[in-house]
Amino acid sequence: MLTTFKYDHYYLYDELKDCLKILQDKYPHLMSVESICETDEQKQVFAVTLTNQNTGAPHTKPAFYMDGNHHAGEVTGSMAAMHTIDYLVKNESPLLNDYTVYVIPRMSPDGAEAYLTSAEKLRSVNRNYPYEEKEAGLHPSDLDGDGVIRLMRVKSPYGAWKISSDDSRIMIKRQPDEVNGDFYNVYPEGEIVGFDGINIKLAKNKWGLDFNRNYPFGWFPDARQPGSGKYPLSNPENKAVADFIINHSNISLASTLHTSGGMIIYPPGIHPEKKAHPFDMKLYKTIGKMGTDETTYPCYNIFDAFLTDTVNYSSGAFDDWCYFTQGILTYTVELWDMKKHAGISHTWPRIAHQEVEKELEDYKKQLAWIDTNVSKEAGFKEWTKINHPQLGEVEIGGCDFKYTMQNCPPHLLQTEIENNTKFMLRQIATLPKLVFASVEVIQVAPNLYQMEVVVSNQGYLPTYVCEQAKTVKVDQPVTVSCVGEVKLINSEETQTIGHLEGFSGIKTEYSYDGIQTENHAPILKKVTWLIQAKTGTTVTLIATQPKAGRIEKSMSL
Repeated sequence: MLTTFKYDHYYLYDELKDCLKILQDKYPHLMSVESICETDEQKQVFAVTLTNQNTGAPHTKPAFYMDGNHHAGEVTGSMAAMHTIDYLVKNESPLLNDYTVYVIPRMSPDGAEAYLTSAEKLRSVNRNYPYEEKEAGLHPSDLDGDGVIRLMRVKSPYGAWKISSDDSRIMIKRQPDEVNGDFYNVYPEGEIVGFDGINIKLAKNKWGLDFNRNYPFGWFPDARQPGSGKYPLSNPENKAVADFIINHSNISLASTLHTSGGMIIYPPGIHPEKKAHPFDMKLYKTIGKMGTDETTYPCYNIFDAFLTDTVNYSSGAFDDWCYFTQGILTYTVELWDMKKHAGISHTWPRIAHQEVEKELEDYKKQLAWIDTNVSKEAGFKEWTKINHPQLGEVEIGGCDFKYTMQNCPPHLLQTEIENNTKFMLRQIATLPKLVFASVEVIQVAPNLYQMEVVVSNQGYLPTYVCEQAKTVKVDQPVTVSCVGEVKLINSEETQTIGHLEGFSGIKTEYSYDGIQTENHAPILKKVTWLIQAKTGTTVTLIATQPKAGRIEKSMSL
């Protein structure tokens, strides 16, 4: 796919900012960039608007939204978002003639920068939470100075692990009857705050905020949902994103880009799919299938297939908030799947824990793949003895989780995000789209005309987008207006015609006696005016609906 920039590494903030400026300067008729939030470190959360300004203003067109880096370490997502921006403008995509695309490529620039420039692993942002000071316990840190936080094994007669006789790099679980031998406990590489000299406790993450648990739908406090924040939208970055979504009422469809696991998941995330609107679930599956075709990622419902705990389920998520409160169909795309590359098959619905033998087999496959596909720096570092400041002799070893499991090795990034861009492009093309199917003017008497206008929706999605939008009453009807220096007889200038179905609403099937199209809600509707005006008078027709766009057509009587 033709792009301006190379996608063979992960951009730091300044490079990302510079790339956006270069593209904006080169394609001002297609792209504009604004800041929707300034972070604690004075970085900007950029929002990009993509559309052909020569064919209409952004707000007059149906819109698609995407973002990356809700989670700081999931930097593949921000690179995928940048790639889609780059591709659309570099190729002056015809999609931008009819649609608008909004992109927030890096929602957490502070967190991503900390992740990319240090050994730190963090969820969303380098902001102390829930405590201002570190709590007692082990905090991950780079003890040996190699720039990576790996694993730390500590010899102990009470240890639950032992070294594999097949491969000294691999730790296997101690059997219940094993009493003789060398045993270990395995922790993240790090130091212990408030060590009592006996017990090693894992401390809570010092930067525990989770931006994808801070939205005002299904929100729970931290005691129930770790990382959720003090209250919904308490994080300025979250509030900025929510405000952006609400202020752009033309958004029908969205994708939020994460890592990892190689899957496309969709709401509801709070209850089983069977309790949701069947039509909406059909839309999710049908559009999601296009994602599977492009990325090979399977597409599943969050609650039924993705969650492993359906009692204490994850809450306050972006996709649920968009769908349940805004009526926006929203996918979470989990980019990159190292396990698949290693030849490991997934089980759906997911299960929390595999059998021990299966876990060990899968780990060996992952290690074998890493050995042949990852740089020495990110690959497995042999267990090496160091003197721990509190524990004495320990051993440090293992892989760089950041660029093996969580994100692509950089040399595989281009392919990974190209496939995602193909899915994003196909999503854009499904949006509702108003058109004037026909306009007929008949002169019925001197200076008296009858105008019949047929308005249609040429998109896959209906103008109301989904049934959930109707449930929460955020669906707006289509209106059609006739404007000019004319007198309208027994009719209003603006007429409301309700909704127009998309071709997603046409039930089709292969029946016993052939292919069949069944009855469906109207995709086209007719509006009639009786107009008193002089011959040659210009009238303008305007059809509008927030999700389906605004179209105009002028003509002389």
